[in-house]
This record gives sequence, structure tokens and C-alpha cells, in this order.
Amino acid sequence: MDTELKEKLEALRTYREYAIRYVEMKIGWEEFWEKFAEIMGPFDPLDLALVDLDKDQRKEVLFYVKWHGGEFGESEDKIPKRSNWEYGKSIEPYSWIDTHTYYKEFSSAFIKLREEIGI
Repeated sequence: MDTELKEKLEALRTYREYAIRYVEMKIGWEEFWEKFAEIMGPFDPLDLALVDLDKDQRKEVLFYVKWHGGEFGESEDKIPKRSNWEYGKSIEPYSWIDTHTYYKEFSSAFIKLREEIGI
């Protein structure tokens, strides 16, 4: 196994652990969200990074990317917006995101993914 593939598999394993900890409520939304960019760097650019992964590994990577809004924002609908958020008035980081709804929806989808691909 080459070094690049090892790095990808390690990143995938590490982020999976964060996802599990998030679903188990051992870490909060913000830590989970911010770790994505920090850990998933080996998958950039996405199309080239997926080539040497097996079907289930690709599915898992694409799942995480989708739940972070997509590579180019194409699945931003996965990130629920808070109805009471007002541009310019709510200045807290990520205050526009309904983290409670995101948690429920992500958790449900992640449990299904784990069952589907056996992780």
C-alpha cells in the first residue's frame, strides 16, 4: 500500500471516529464540524482522491462531504438553517445553523451508512 493511500485511509478512520463520537454526543457540533477540514485534506481534489478507494470507502467519504455541504456547496441543503437567525445581528460562529436538527438528521443517516457498509 502506498503512502498516499495510507494517509487517506487514516483520515477516513479518524474522521469516522469523530462522527461516532458526535453521534454518541461525546463531542459537540462545532468540534465535529471543524475537524472535517483539518482531517479530510487527503481527499482534495475529491475526484482524483477517490480513484484508489474501494466502493464502500468512496461511499463513506462522499457521505461526509455531502453532510458538510458538498465539494462546491451542491448539497448545502443538508445543513439546516435556523429560522430565527438574522444576518448582521447573530454574530456567533455558525449561529445560522440549526445544530439540533443537523444532529438528528446526520445521526440517522450515519447509522444507516454504518449498517450499509459494515463500519
